[in-house]
Amino acid sequence: MKKYAFALILLCFFGSCLEKADLASLNGTKWELTELPGKTLPTSGKGTLNIDGDKVGGKAFCNGFGGNVVVTGNKVRIEKIISTKMFCEELSTFENAYIRALEATNTVKKDGEKLVLLNGDQTLLVFSKAE
Repeated sequence: MKKYAFALILLCFFGSCLEKADLASLNGTKWELTELPGKTLPTSGKGTLNIDGDKVGGKAFCNGFGGNVVVTGNKVRIEKIISTKMFCEELSTFENAYIRALEATNTVKKDGEKLVLLNGDQTLLVFSKAE
């Protein structure tokens, strides 16, 4: 019984470290991708995310992109993503994975100075605040 109580306390403690992000507080913020789980980020390009009201934009390693943010209850979707179409062979797998992760996002949380995009409990992308 003590083991279960301790596990529950740990779960509550660590669960509170990631707070649901208030999208209004993210308005006008700029972020740089620091983690794309399962991949080592390339040094020849970077992923960025800029949040401006109900719009997002940024750089997907090679191409610029833009899209809409839709909030429904406590769920968040990034949709209608459009991008430029430059061909960057060495960055295409990262760019495709980045855009797919943005489109799969349904929850946005802040962890200190980090922004975490998730699908359910699965971390899709982790960003640090850009200067």
